[in-house]
Order: sequence, then structure tokens, then C-alpha cells
Amino acid sequence: MSFRPYRTLALIPDDLPLSWAHLQAALPLSLGAIWAEGDPLKPLLFGTYTFTFSIEAGEDVQEENAEILEGLGLDTHGFARRVAYSGEADDEMLHFNDHVLLMEALERAFPGVVLFDPELGERI
Repeated sequence: MSFRPYRTLALIPDDLPLSWAHLQAALPLSLGAIWAEGDPLKPLLFGTYTFTFSIEAGEDVQEENAEILEGLGLDTHGFARRVAYSGEADDEMLHFNDHVLLMEALERAFPGVVLFDPELGERI
């Protein structure tokens, strides 16, 4: 697996709504970001920089989420879906703040979300 900057898995509680419309409404477009067309991956553009999002669900995702949660010492039930995103190369970390703003927006939009860095194997 190659390194992808700002790679984040947001494990979404099952009792919360999750759709592209809900996700797009939750993220901080007031910062000058715009959504581009894409299916099943959706690019979110901050100027010329791109974060790429996907909504993931299914039995394999539920199993992977349970493994992540178990490794973090959390309850493994109730997380069958997630939002995954990553950015492009950003050697000078010019978009680190954008990444932080995205994580904060996900936390506001999805109470109880578990943010996980799969590169480090740690909760964010």
C-alpha cells in the first residue's frame, strides 16, 4: 500500500444518516472548497489541491471497522459504514489545516464518529 497524505477513516454510527447529500452539506465549503463530479469517489477541491472521498459500506467494511474498534478498545457494534478520504502529495503541509477542518466538520456532523488513521493504526 502506498502512502496517501491525510488518509482518514471516519467510522459512522449506524443510527446516523449517511449519504452524499448529507456529507456534502456537512463539510466546510465556505472555506472555498468545491465538490467535483465523481462516482464512486468524489473529489473535494481546495483550489488546485484535491481530497478524495468515498462512502463505504457492506459486510467487509463492518468486519474491518469491528477490527479497528477492537484494537482501540471500543465497542465493536454499530459501525457498518464509514467515510474514507485522503489527499494528494503535500510535502510542505500546505493543506494540513484543511485536513483538520475536515475532521472537525465530520465530528460535528456525525456525533460519535471514530476517526482513524490507517497509516499509523491510531485513533485521531
